[in-house]
Amino acid sequence: MKRNYFFAFLLLISAALSYAQDVPVAANLPLREKNPETVYPISVEYPHENMYIPMGTKATFIFGNISNPKAALTINNVPVPVYKTGGFLAFLPIEEGKFTFNIETDDGVVKHQATRTVNVDGVKIKEFKEASFEIKTIKPQTDIWAVPGDKIELSAFGMPGSSVTAAISGLKEAKNIELKEVESGFYQAFYIITDKDQAKAAKITYRIFHEPTGTKNRAVAPGRLKILEPKDFVTAEIKAPGSRIRNQAVKKGSLYPFYNMYGNIVIDGLYEGMYRVRLGEKHSGWIEESKVRPVRKTPSLNKIETVTTEDLTTKTRITFYGKNIVPVLTESGPTSFNMTFFYTDYNIPVIEDPISTLVNNIVFEIIDDTTIKFNLNYAEGQILWGYDYAYDEKGNLVLELMHKPFLNPQPGKPLAGAKIMLDPGHSPRRKPDYDGAIGPTGLLEYEVNMQTAKELASLLAKTGAEVIMSKNETEQTSLQQRAAAALKSGAHIFVSIHHNALPVGANPLSKERGFTVYYFHEHSKKLAEDITKGFVKNVKLPNMGTWPGDFYVVRTPQLPAVLTENAFLMYPNQEEMVRNDKTRQAFVKAIYEGILNFYNVKIDEPATAATKPKVYRHKKKITKNTQVKKPIMAKSAAQAK
Repeated sequence: MKRNYFFAFLLLISAALSYAQDVPVAANLPLREKNPETVYPISVEYPHENMYIPMGTKATFIFGNISNPKAALTINNVPVPVYKTGGFLAFLPIEEGKFTFNIETDDGVVKHQATRTVNVDGVKIKEFKEASFEIKTIKPQTDIWAVPGDKIELSAFGMPGSSVTAAISGLKEAKNIELKEVESGFYQAFYIITDKDQAKAAKITYRIFHEPTGTKNRAVAPGRLKILEPKDFVTAEIKAPGSRIRNQAVKKGSLYPFYNMYGNIVIDGLYEGMYRVRLGEKHSGWIEESKVRPVRKTPSLNKIETVTTEDLTTKTRITFYGKNIVPVLTESGPTSFNMTFFYTDYNIPVIEDPISTLVNNIVFEIIDDTTIKFNLNYAEGQILWGYDYAYDEKGNLVLELMHKPFLNPQPGKPLAGAKIMLDPGHSPRRKPDYDGAIGPTGLLEYEVNMQTAKELASLLAKTGAEVIMSKNETEQTSLQQRAAAALKSGAHIFVSIHHNALPVGANPLSKERGFTVYYFHEHSKKLAEDITKGFVKNVKLPNMGTWPGDFYVVRTPQLPAVLTENAFLMYPNQEEMVRNDKTRQAFVKAIYEGILNFYNVKIDEPATAATKPKVYRHKKKITKNTQVKKPIMAKSAAQAK
């Protein structure tokens, strides 16, 4: 009898293993397009099979569709609601390593199962049996340069529940710094460099004591600390004129919007491969080591002797006659444009009286001994349309402020004379990783962006506007090419159309989400606000606001440029709103009315028959990696060489 039970148990185990092996991987868009006649009960569009999930992610979203919207759906035994289209969206916990979502549908008659597997990165910290540190986590891993007032991070992973201290050699006030256990096994403290501290290559030593085991240990950080005096500051040459700096010592994100580096700079800090740029007494930022070339000479100060103004009908040109190419800061406001020069002597320049319909007067302000700021105040009732600047061959900075373009309104064509570029975001890529977002039923962002742009172009053309598309349906265009196309075409405004997604780990169910409009420059803000008003009026989704956004295509300074995020494709109901020809018109109308409001055109004005919108013709065959350089109206000295 016992033998029979044993064989029955083996059969059950064998059947369970066989069943597990028979469960298919969930389908996705490429598989359905490859086999259009096959009905797949379960599809998952995100995450894709064997996708890597970033370290530290505790939960993630999963979305896709099922063939029978009336069936009950569970993922890892958690019930998940299904939208009328069959689309679903869930937010579920995950664990480090290879993790599988087990998906099951049940309509009361038939059950279907599928899996989706991802790889979740984890922190590879050793298991501690006695007091010790994980050496690779001790900071600093590389050398640090600092000046008085800087805050130095001291941190390491070690045995949890221990007492940890740090000491910086040669510094009297840093002999026994106590670290706090911020998280289990992670210890951290900060030390602020004082005026009395001096160090050329100070060692940072960590000590750990674990009372329950009675064990202790020590470790020395790989990086050394050097405290700089002014005589130790390093001069470096900018390799790529116009490079931007960051407000933190990180290699991605945190960019300062309007600081641009030219010529030689002064460095007074180093941290994890980032140099700190010293710009006078009040300004600083971080730049990658790879973008500069250290030189021995001290940068000579620039001296601006004369400022002249020319009115060129469509723009005002201001020339700052100087001695050297130096970093600058541009600031655009509703009533003035400000230009700050660093490493510049504070002599009193000769400023000629402006001859311009846009600029009323120019005044300057001494910020410190090596920083001078020019305020270009607009004439009453005038607005800035855009700007551009560059150094010429002689080292003079030439700034061009664009005037508002003239229109030629006619009966039934209130936007005659306007040139509008529509940019359908992203390019065709029908396999993961997709270029852009995807919806639960497989709607790709580039498709709906293009369809929305086409329908918007048709409406705008009826108002007499010349509409230019940045690309056609099949082109693979880079961000640089789209921005360059806007300038080469002579467009007056640039509207980039997108649909949104959330980053890995964000909870899509935590709150309702909807539309957002982004701009970068102050002169683009009104266009963004007017389009937002169009969305509020026409689209029944949450207003997520009008925000500054550091996106490449809206950084183009020569014209008003905005980027719309019409809806979130990952939500089944929002995907259906933009897929359906009828409900999509609300989004088209929102942008259309926003543009009309920007041009002060009454929305109910009659329009005539539309003309077919132009498509910008790129000279070269477009590939994803091809780049078209942004044209500038004057060469920099580096380019002239």
